[in-house]
Amino acid sequence: MRRTSATSPADGIAPAQAGFTLLELLVVLVILGFATGWVAVRASAYLGGGIGTAAADARRALVNCRGQAQVEGRPVLCRVDPVERRVGTVRLKGQPTRLELAGGTGDAVLFYPSGEASAARLLVGNDVEARHLLVSPVTGRIRIVEDHAG
Repeated sequence: MRRTSATSPADGIAPAQAGFTLLELLVVLVILGFATGWVAVRASAYLGGGIGTAAADARRALVNCRGQAQVEGRPVLCRVDPVERRVGTVRLKGQPTRLELAGGTGDAVLFYPSGEASAARLLVGNDVEARHLLVSPVTGRIRIVEDHAG
């Protein structure tokens, strides 16, 4: 009985060269480089503790207040404290030097059980960059919009 292996066919003909070409490897490396760069840029706002982190914290606090109003079936005030750098019960990371609320009900955003809210714009920023959190009065949804304050 004749022995064969995966690399030497039974009929004695040499197998075709298997593997990757240099061009294929370069294409894969370029794609990996782009992907790594994209992830680094997107993650830096959250890992670096910058304004992106503070805006994400503020959005999370507003979403929590909206959810609380819907679950408890009563209006909920989500207070904004620029001195303590708090939105609701959440202290903002990233050390924003500006925390300003326009609209709302004075120093807070009011969320209703129906999902509606008082129209508001919350600015979270510093001297270089800022994010605006827009609260829709109809749906109560919160959207973050980037702005360059410099």
